[in-house]
Amino acid sequence: MARSCVPRSVPAVLHRRGRRALKVSHSPSGAQHPATHVPWSLSPPMSLIAPVRFAIGIALAGFAAAAAGQGAVAGSTSAGTLDVIEVVSERMSAGYLERGSDVGFGFPAEITKVPQSVQVINASMLRDLKPNTLSDIVRVAGGVGASRNSVEPFSSFKLRGFTVDETVIDGIRNTNSLNIQAEGLAHIERVEILRGPGGAVYGLGSPGGVINIVTRKPMAEPRFEAAVGFGNFSQRQAQVDLTGPILEGGSLRYRLVGAYEDRDSFVDFVGVERWQISPSLEWEHASGLTLRYQGDFREREGLRYISLPLQGTLIATDQFRLPRSLFTGEPGQGDTTSEGRMHTLTLEQAGRGINAYKLYARFNDTEYDQPSVAPAALREDGRTLNRRFNRFVEEQDEMVLGGQIVHELDLGGFAPIISAGFDYADWNYDSRFDRGFVGPLDLLDPQYGAAIEDIFVLAESKDRFRQLGGYLQAVVEVGDGFTVLAGMRYDRLKNRTEDFGFDAVGESKDSQWSPRIGVSWEARPGVVPYLSYSRTFTANSNFGFVRSPDGAPFGPQQGTQWEAGVKLDVLEDFTATLSVFQLELSNVLTPDPADPFFRIPTGRQRARGLEWIGTWEPLESAAVLWSYAYTDAEVTRDTNILRGAGLDNVPKHTARLWSRYSWQLDEAWVAGISGGAQYSSSARLAIGSDLTVPSFTLLEAGAFLSRGPLVAELKIDNLTNKNYLLRGVLGGSGVVPGDSRRVLLTLAWRP
Repeated sequence: MARSCVPRSVPAVLHRRGRRALKVSHSPSGAQHPATHVPWSLSPPMSLIAPVRFAIGIALAGFAAAAAGQGAVAGSTSAGTLDVIEVVSERMSAGYLERGSDVGFGFPAEITKVPQSVQVINASMLRDLKPNTLSDIVRVAGGVGASRNSVEPFSSFKLRGFTVDETVIDGIRNTNSLNIQAEGLAHIERVEILRGPGGAVYGLGSPGGVINIVTRKPMAEPRFEAAVGFGNFSQRQAQVDLTGPILEGGSLRYRLVGAYEDRDSFVDFVGVERWQISPSLEWEHASGLTLRYQGDFREREGLRYISLPLQGTLIATDQFRLPRSLFTGEPGQGDTTSEGRMHTLTLEQAGRGINAYKLYARFNDTEYDQPSVAPAALREDGRTLNRRFNRFVEEQDEMVLGGQIVHELDLGGFAPIISAGFDYADWNYDSRFDRGFVGPLDLLDPQYGAAIEDIFVLAESKDRFRQLGGYLQAVVEVGDGFTVLAGMRYDRLKNRTEDFGFDAVGESKDSQWSPRIGVSWEARPGVVPYLSYSRTFTANSNFGFVRSPDGAPFGPQQGTQWEAGVKLDVLEDFTATLSVFQLELSNVLTPDPADPFFRIPTGRQRARGLEWIGTWEPLESAAVLWSYAYTDAEVTRDTNILRGAGLDNVPKHTARLWSRYSWQLDEAWVAGISGGAQYSSSARLAIGSDLTVPSFTLLEAGAFLSRGPLVAELKIDNLTNKNYLLRGVLGGSGVVPGDSRRVLLTLAWRP
C-alpha cells in the first residue's frame, strides 16, 4: 500500500457536508489545479476530518492509468484549508471528473456554486482527444458553431450563437484578439469555459462565453516528459516538458515547455509549420508569497486557405462536384506568417482559508502577414473562377496591469467571500489591407502560376484602445443550502482611430456597467437549481470601410443573458448541468438607411437555447463525457435584414459523446481504447441566406499501450473519412470544408 504526503499551501477541498468522500487529484502533467485540485469552499469555518479519494494522473498521453485512494485529512482549522493530504491506496482512474474551476467566480470554487454553466476540459481529456487547435478543444463543450479546420490560421468560434475571438489566460483578460488566432497548445494545462457573459469580473468579452486557458506552472519536484508523433499528410511533431527546482528545497523552480510541428494537409499545396517555447520561473517565499515569470513565444507559417466556391459544393452543377482538396489560391501567393510573444509577471499571496491577493503585469505583441488569393464570382461558362489577391497585415501590442484580492469576512455566523479587482489595458492595433489582381482558375482543369499584379493599398488604419476597470463581488451562503452571488464592474473606455484611407481621425469615450446576480440552492444533496442574470460588452469593428457617418469609432456591443438550470452531483463519479438561457446582443452594426456605405450601431440579435453537459466515471478505469446543445439564434432588429432571420453558422443542434476504458494486462502493461462521435445539424450560410451548410456526424477512435513511463498511442479523427462542409465564409460567398481522416501515432516518455 503506497503512502505519500502532499503539503498544501492553498485552499484544498470541496466541502460536501460530509455526504461523500472528497476528491483531489493531480493532472497528468503533475501540477495540481483547481479543476482537480480543489476549490475554495463557500461554507463557514469548521473542522474537517473526512475520507479523501486521491487520483494521481500517471496519464500516459491521456489514456492513463491513475492512482487514487482513501486518505485522512488532518490539520484543518477552517473550511477549504488542508495542511496535509495522505494517499493510502492506489487504483486506476480515468481522471475526467472536475468539480472545481477558477473561471466561474474569478477564484477557485465549486462548480455547483456558480449560477452559470461551467465546463472544464482537463489535461486528461486533452491528451486523449489530441486537439490540433483551440477550436478542437472548445468543440468538446457542445453548442459550438463556426469553428475552424486544421489548416486555417485562426481559432475563432461561436458559443451560444455569438463569436468568441478572445481568451482569458490564467485569469487575466486577453484583449489582443490576434493572440487567440496564433495560440499554441503545448503550454495548456486545462481549458475552463464559462457559458454566457462574464463581464462582471473580466470586463470586455464576447457574450457567448469566457474561455480561460490555464497554463502549466513550475513544480518543486523534477519532472521530464517528451513525445514524438507521426501521422498521415507527412505529419511530424515533437514536444518536451521539463520542470523542477533550481535551489535546494524548491523555493526557486522552473518550467520549460516546447513544441514543434510540420505537416501537409488535405488541401493541395497547403501545409503548416509551427513552433512554441514557453519558459517560466517561480520563486516562493516561506510565507507563501510567490513571484512568477511566464513567457510564451510562437510562430506559424503556411499558405493561407480561404474557401471553396458555392458552385460545386452547396449549389448543384451538371459539370462537377468540387473535391475538398482543391486549392483555389496560388502556390506562389506567399506564406501567411504569425509571430506572438507574451510576458507575464505575477506576484501573489495564497492565504490560509480563502484570503489571497495577486498583482500582475502582462505584455504581449503579435504580428500577422496574410497574403492570399481568394475566390470571387464564377464566370458564365460555369467552370472558370475569378480570383483576387488580398494581403492583410496586422500588428498588435498590449499592456495589461491589474490586481485582485479575495477575502472571507467573519461576521459571526455570516461569512461572505468578498473579491475585488482592477485592471488597465492599453491596446494598439495597426492594420493594412492590400488588393491586387490575379488570373482566373479553371475548376475542372486547375493550372497554377498566374502572376499577381497591380497591388494597391485598399485600407489602412491605426487604433488605440484604453480601458480602466474595476469590480466588486460578494458570494455568501445563506439559509439552508442557498448561495447568493452579487457583483458589479465599471469600465471607462477610450478609443482613437486613424483611418488613413479616408484621412479621418475619430475619438470616442464611453463607460460601461456590467452587473451580475445569481442564486443557487442545494435543494437536496447533489441537486442544485440556479438562476442568474449577467451582462458584458464587446468592441465593435472600426476597420477600413466599416465606418460611422461622422467617422467616429463605434461604441461597444452589449450582451445580456438570463440563465436557469440545475447542476447534478448526486453520485461520487457523476456530474452534469442542464441549463436554459436567453442571450441578447445590442448595438450590432447595421447599414445606415441614409447611406448603406456607412454603418450604425442599432441592430439586435438574440439566442435562446438549452444545454446538457456531463461526465460519468462508472468504473475506476472508464469515463464517459457528453454534451448536447439546442441554439435558436436570430436577428431581432436591423435596417435591411428581415426580423427573424437566423444567424450565420449557428447549428440548432450539436452533440458530442466520448468514452474511454483502460485495463491492466499484467503487472507491467496497461492498455486502453477510446472512441466517440460529434454531430452538428445544418447551419445557415449567412444572415438572410436560404443556403445552409448540411448536417454531419463524425466518428473518432483511439487506443494506447504502455509499460511504465513508455507509452504508444493511436488517435484517428474522422474515422470514416466523411466529406463534409464546416461553415460559410465571407458573408456567404464561399464554404469551408472540414478535415479529412487524420491519423496520429505518438510515442511518449511520461514518468
